[in-house]
Amino acid sequence: MKTNFHRLQRADPEAVKKYYSEAYEYEPLPRQSYAHFLNLLGATEGKKILDIACGTGILLEEAERRGLECYGVDISTRAIQVARTRTRANLKCANVDNGLDYPEGFFDYVTCLGSLEHFQNQPKVIQEIYRVAKGEACICIYVPNDDYLLHKFGYETDSQPIVSRYSLKKWEQLLETNGLKIERVYKDNSHLRSLNVEGKGLKRFLKIVFKLLVKPLVPFLQLKLSYCFIFICRKKDRD
Repeated sequence: MKTNFHRLQRADPEAVKKYYSEAYEYEPLPRQSYAHFLNLLGATEGKKILDIACGTGILLEEAERRGLECYGVDISTRAIQVARTRTRANLKCANVDNGLDYPEGFFDYVTCLGSLEHFQNQPKVIQEIYRVAKGEACICIYVPNDDYLLHKFGYETDSQPIVSRYSLKKWEQLLETNGLKIERVYKDNSHLRSLNVEGKGLKRFLKIVFKLLVKPLVPFLQLKLSYCFIFICRKKDRD
């Protein structure tokens, strides 16, 4: 099953851009999740925030409401068009795999939410986050867990093409070897709490039943088996 989600790994960049511009109709995270991310960052008024793969701008809309100076970048022209209807943020349509067109040490906060697994050059993206973040910047990265409990039963949770998705240990290694210091890790099991599932008929019914059976276990689910991870990071000190 997972092989199907690697189909854009070596695609031409223009093909990737076209895919996301045409397919940018998936349900975003619940709105309260974006407020939660900002709370974890301790985001305060007057500071600069960059949202990488900002989508339709929901996080930036919330950040703007809190008085932050907002910036966003996304590969999807459609997403940026929608984002411009809800926020006055400085928005760019660009392929982040090619780097970030911002000065070094420019941002107080950087977020990358549910997107790092889709980038074709993940180390470079993390290194770019390091470059554009200020020395004391706080960084929030939200990523899926390849070892998620339901993945072990063949239940795929991502409708977009995945380039690389990792376990907790491998995500930690990727972030830390590319310049970030992990301060805190939180588990997110919103997928198990929600009964919204794809599919029709019997297949959809069985997915709902399976979730209902697993739902009581959510509070006890180990971090390493959780749906997603929220990493709160800082820049490592340069040697």
